[in-house]
Amino acid sequence: MQGHLLPLLPLALACRDAGHDVILASGALPIGPTGLELHDIGGRFNLPRSAIPVALRHPGLLRAELAGRAGSAFVGELFGRLSRRWAKPLLRLAQRNRPDLIVYESLGEAGALVAGELGVPSVQQESTLWPAGDLFRAVSQSSALRRDRVPAPDLTITIGPSSVVGPRSGRPMRPVPYSGGGDVPQWLLEPSGKPRIVVSRSTLNGPPGDDPSAATVAAAAGVDADFVLVRPPESVTKAAPRCPSRRPSYRFWRRWPGRHNDVVRTTAAAAGSAVFFALAPGTVAGLVPWLLTRWQTSAPLSAWWPLRVAGAVLILAGAAVLISAFVRFVVEGFGTPAPVAPTANLVVGGLYRYVRNPMYLAVSATILGQALLLWRAALLVYAAVIVAAFVLFVLGYEQPTLSEQFGASYEAYRRAVPGWWPRLRPWHPERDNEV
Repeated sequence: MQGHLLPLLPLALACRDAGHDVILASGALPIGPTGLELHDIGGRFNLPRSAIPVALRHPGLLRAELAGRAGSAFVGELFGRLSRRWAKPLLRLAQRNRPDLIVYESLGEAGALVAGELGVPSVQQESTLWPAGDLFRAVSQSSALRRDRVPAPDLTITIGPSSVVGPRSGRPMRPVPYSGGGDVPQWLLEPSGKPRIVVSRSTLNGPPGDDPSAATVAAAAGVDADFVLVRPPESVTKAAPRCPSRRPSYRFWRRWPGRHNDVVRTTAAAAGSAVFFALAPGTVAGLVPWLLTRWQTSAPLSAWWPLRVAGAVLILAGAAVLISAFVRFVVEGFGTPAPVAPTANLVVGGLYRYVRNPMYLAVSATILGQALLLWRAALLVYAAVIVAAFVLFVLGYEQPTLSEQFGASYEAYRRAVPGWWPRLRPWHPERDNEV
C-alpha cells in the first residue's frame, strides 16, 4: 500500500543510486514514477474489504479498536492475514530474482516469511511512529501466522525521532520525505520565518469525520506558526474558504490522501448498515407488505398490465436506489442510516446530489410498486401512511439533528438540494459556491 511503502522509497532510491538492483513489491503501487522495478503482488487488493473478515471473526477486538483500547492487536490480525496472502506471490517473485536482502515495512511480515524461506537476511524498516518491534509481534503472533516460524529481522531501522518517541533499539535513520512521485513545493523546501507545522489527513481527527482541516484552522487561530495542510486536490477548494485570508500562515500542498485510517470505520459501518437494512427497510417494505397480502394478487396479472409492469419497474428501481443509498452511507459517511449509529460525515454524494431523501423515496416507491403489481388497495393505504411518517420524521427529528451536527454545511446543502423532488442536475458544492 502506498502509505506504507512511501517511507521506504528514499532508502530504495539510495540503494539504487549506489549501484544495487532494487525491486519494489507491494499490495498496491500508485506511487508515481520512481525508475524502480515495480511488482504488484496484491492483485485486486482492497483494504476495507480485507478488514471485514477480521471484524466478523474478532468482534470483541473490533469493539476494542473502535473504543481505542485494542492497541496494535486489530492491526496485527488484519496484516497477519494480508501477510499470509501476499507471502506466496512474493516468494515466487523472490525465487525468480534471488535477492541478497529483503527489506520490509513494519506490517509487511510477508517479507520476513520469504526471507526465512530463502535463507537470506532481512531488514525491517519502521514506516510509522509505532515501535517496529511491537508491530512485528502483533503481526507474527496473529491467528493467521501463529503456526508459522516468522524469523525476526536481522536489523531494524528506526525512523521515529528520539525527541518524539524516546530511545529505541535498532539503527536510526533520518526520515526523508517522499511526495508520492510528485514535486514538493519549493516554498516547503525553504526555511520558514516561524515554526512550521505540516498536517496530513491521518495526523488527527477533526470535525467532520477524519478531515483535519477545520480543527487545524480553529487551533491555528491562536498559534504563531506556518501551518501547511496536505490535502487532496478536490479538498483544497473546500478547505480554503474556511481559512482567514488575513493570516498568511495557511498554505495547501496538494497530494492524494491515505485511506488507511478509514478501514475500521468502513468495516463497522458496513456491518451496521447491513443489520439496519434487514431490520428497517426489510420490515417496512418487505415483512409488513407480506403480512398484509401474503403476496397474493387480487386480479390476474394480465388485468391492467401496463400498471402492473410499472409496479414491477418501481420495485426494481426502489431496490436499486435503496442499496445505492446504503452503500453511500458506508463509503462516504462512515456510519449507518440508523439514528443510534449516525454517520461521521455529511452524506452529499451519489444520489444525494439530486435529492436529500433518496432512501425514503425508494422505500415508498417499492411499496407503491407492490400495490400496483399485486393490485392491492391495502398497500396503497399503507404507502400513504409510510410517506406521512417519513415526512414527519424528517421535519421533526432528522433535519434538526443534522443541522445541529453539521451546522452551516448541512444548511447550505439543504438550501441547494430538494428534500423530495429531485434536481435535474447534480449539486456540485465547489462549482455552485456552496460550502
